[in-house]
Amino acid sequence: MEPRIADKPSFRVAGKSRRISMKDGENFRVIPQFWRETVEDGAHSRLVALAATGRVCPNRLLGVCSDFAADMSEFTYMIAAEAEAGADTSGLDEKGVPALTWAAFEAVGPPPEAIKKVMETIWSQWFPSSGYGPADGPSLEVYPGGDPMKADYRFEVWTPIKKKA
Repeated sequence: MEPRIADKPSFRVAGKSRRISMKDGENFRVIPQFWRETVEDGAHSRLVALAATGRVCPNRLLGVCSDFAADMSEFTYMIAAEAEAGADTSGLDEKGVPALTWAAFEAVGPPPEAIKKVMETIWSQWFPSSGYGPADGPSLEVYPGGDPMKADYRFEVWTPIKKKA
């Protein structure tokens, strides 16, 4: 699995966020429910419209994973879209994403199973053999339109990276 390596400028995201526990794989149960709630409460449609103006991730919804606890027991998950300056983000949480170098891995199939598979490969195979290590910054799930429940749905997982010393 060879990722696309890309430098991206800083950008802002806006969306809904929630603190998520990783204990006993709870994140893989809670996050899909969080996405359903976002569709049901209308925030999803608002984020789709916001994403249309993006320059770094145009027309993409994002799952932003950040602020991990020191023991990796929990993190903040944001269902978001890139928010250009002047966009109406009232009632949404906002977060800055710093300029970083990213390894963008393709995932195929419905999340969260496809995410689990990609993350296992990144950490167990790619990082040990790539010449790169993880960098400080959020990880991103980058979702184009389409039906994420289809077996052939394609999206990306972006991991911030730096060259190993």
